[in-house]
Amino acid sequence: MKAMHWKVLALVGGITASSHALFGLGAHWTPAPGFEIPSSEGVLAEGGGQSIRILQPTATGLQGFGVKLWLDFIPVVDVEATANVMWGAYDVSLLYPDGGAGHDTIPLNFDLEVPFVEGKPHLANVALDLSVLYPVLKFPPMVSIAKIYVGAGLTYGMTTAVLDQEFGKAALSNVTFSPIPSEEEISEQLIDAIVNEGFKMGMGAHLILGAKVKPPVIPLAVYANLKYYFLGTLPDSFDSSTLMAFELGAGLAF
Repeated sequence: MKAMHWKVLALVGGITASSHALFGLGAHWTPAPGFEIPSSEGVLAEGGGQSIRILQPTATGLQGFGVKLWLDFIPVVDVEATANVMWGAYDVSLLYPDGGAGHDTIPLNFDLEVPFVEGKPHLANVALDLSVLYPVLKFPPMVSIAKIYVGAGLTYGMTTAVLDQEFGKAALSNVTFSPIPSEEEISEQLIDAIVNEGFKMGMGAHLILGAKVKPPVIPLAVYANLKYYFLGTLPDSFDSSTLMAFELGAGLAF
């Protein structure tokens, strides 16, 4: 009986150990469907009775991807490091030379020369996260194949500028209307300005609600997270410096 007892304990212990990965490496899809790039319009430059106006309508939603490394061997809490890249296209048009009747709306062609990417300006956001997770529910209790957790952490965020009225006005501050610049010259100057602006960088924080499933024996885990970022790196034209995104992915767990 004692021999059988120890065999059962060994079997249960083996299953339990194999279901708790010491670390994992995963990749995920990172959509942010509720994110909004606010609209903007107004005069960028004027002179000699002429003006250049911008129309930038509201755009919603970001898409992206990310990678994750997690550590599960620390007592009480788990730790993970994540890198997410998200982006979204938006429209920009110019009313030129004065935006009056009879003048066409000219879409700004922002050709990134990247296959399958729209020829429009893009907002890009990069988030590097370090998170601490606390499992609030594990089931089944002994093996813990699945767990639900909450957590928080720090974020190093990087975000590109948005080509709105405020940015465009600064970019065209030196434009003169004698002679009147061509549409191509104005477009090139705006595109060069947004490209040269680079990233706005800063520290922020985030909250997490998520779930992870790690079957016994198989070195594979799937996870789903909802992250709420307090980035502090979005352009000033945004009403809020927050961003909510999903992480839906899978990875190897050992």
